[in-house]
Amino acid sequence: MLQIDHGQQIELWLGQVPVKADYYQYLMQQTKESLDGFRRIWELKGISHLNKGPLAQAIAEQIPEHLSQWAVVLTEKQLRTLEKLVACQGILNGELTEPLLSLLRRGLVFPGVIDDVDVWAMPQDLVPHIADLISDPRVRQGARVNTQALQLARGMLVLYGVASCHELLTLVQEHLPEMEDFRRFFELLYEVHLNDGGINFADGKFAAAEVRNPEEIAQEQAKRPLLAYKPVAPGLLRDIATKGHLPWTPHQKTLAERLRRCHGISVDEVEAIMIEAWYQVNNDVSMVEMNQWLVQLVGVNSFDQMSELLLTFTEFVNHTPQWILKGHTPQEVGTTLGPGLSPNSGSGKSMSKVGRNDPCPCGSGQKYKYCCGRG
Repeated sequence: MLQIDHGQQIELWLGQVPVKADYYQYLMQQTKESLDGFRRIWELKGISHLNKGPLAQAIAEQIPEHLSQWAVVLTEKQLRTLEKLVACQGILNGELTEPLLSLLRRGLVFPGVIDDVDVWAMPQDLVPHIADLISDPRVRQGARVNTQALQLARGMLVLYGVASCHELLTLVQEHLPEMEDFRRFFELLYEVHLNDGGINFADGKFAAAEVRNPEEIAQEQAKRPLLAYKPVAPGLLRDIATKGHLPWTPHQKTLAERLRRCHGISVDEVEAIMIEAWYQVNNDVSMVEMNQWLVQLVGVNSFDQMSELLLTFTEFVNHTPQWILKGHTPQEVGTTLGPGLSPNSGSGKSMSKVGRNDPCPCGSGQKYKYCCGRG
């Protein structure tokens, strides 16, 4: 723990303040633009017209009164960060984390330097307010529910790609009925979006950060009103949220084994290739482009080796959960959910053999029949 003498000065961006400085003193070392940002994020009313000094005073007075409203969307990770700040009398050192970023964006902590050590400083008169807040059993219980809801929502967005807040809340409530309030749930996810926490928001939809075109995915999902979101157990959703992808299916594991055994690729490199292939499938990269990418990436020594690789990759694609299919695979849609939703009717990306007139997967630019498909 960093040892602090409260008689020291802390270097802020625009000047120095004593370590024991109050909230107003810290705010006066920020730009007017930053103060306006704090005002907007806290939705403080009737003070937008004020000049810097009066604005800083108003913010210093009003934010402590709004802490209980903000506490509704706290997570357990944020609580732990606040506990550390209180225990360290408002001064922490270390890397910028997502919880610290949230506090920084809200004007509750400020970056500074003490004796050449980078620190995160909370104004001394804010510390008692935070201590009271995090000791409230209702806040701690709410943070537990928020953490569970966020894990479920993250897992769902990895699986489904895109969903509205209402859709996500309905699905989350199946596993976590305690998450009842729509506004609370929306603000919880939106806070993650603002902190670059792996969830994006646009056009009324939340999306996993890896989705390149959320609007297009949402449009494709809307074309399949009879196709329900694939149900997944809560434990698996939490695992998906942690890893950032689904557990590999047997057909996907077969591709991984071929890459290791036949192409001499390391376990870590194979994992990276599998994840990239999964996102390429879901981001609507064409079959030809994916074939060429894979062949060029791993290398092939013969036509037979390339044919076996692409055949295995075909099965990988056909058994990959797809965002436009709401987490189902083309194989599941075609064989389980009925012919009206089969992959060949435009309900998802499936893959077949390379046609003789298709570009050769080796990337030569020639037609397959004039290149690796000769003879």
